[in-house]
Amino acid sequence: MRAQQVAERSRRSRGDVGANRHPQAERVYRLRGYVFCVLCGRRMQGKPSGRAVCYVCAPKVEYRPEGHGAHGP
Repeated sequence: MRAQQVAERSRRSRGDVGANRHPQAERVYRLRGYVFCVLCGRRMQGKPSGRAVCYVCAPKVEYRPEGHGAHGP
């Protein structure tokens, strides 16, 4: 049941695994399309932080619920 919920929410995300074919792509975001913000429910974006990858939520101001900062809670 849980897998179907995740699959439904990520259906518009690029589904193939592995490196992006874009020539400027440098990283693989393994959780791409699977991490969602608990405050607004939007898909979070991978952001490089040194050698690690962080996932942040940065919706436009008009989509931010009260208490949601520019980059998440």
